[in-house]
Amino acid sequence: MLWIATGAVLLLQRRVAGGAVATVAGLAMIGAAVAKLFLFDLAALDGVVRVAAFLVVGVILLGVGAVYAARSDRPGRRPAA
Repeated sequence: MLWIATGAVLLLQRRVAGGAVATVAGLAMIGAAVAKLFLFDLAALDGVVRVAAFLVVGVILLGVGAVYAARSDRPGRRPAA
């Protein structure tokens, strides 16, 4: 969960100083966290806890995606020509 939170912060900070590098780093961090969840963590958990972890991560990813899309819809400042 901490990896996803870190990736989400990097992804949502894309318009500040980081730009494209922060966006790619955030996507990579979130992708690595989801891969780790599927490959290692879910195999170690039992029934109800596995379902709860899967649902919580899914809701977090939906929330990050919604915020990312909402911020992308806003017109940003364009640099002076």
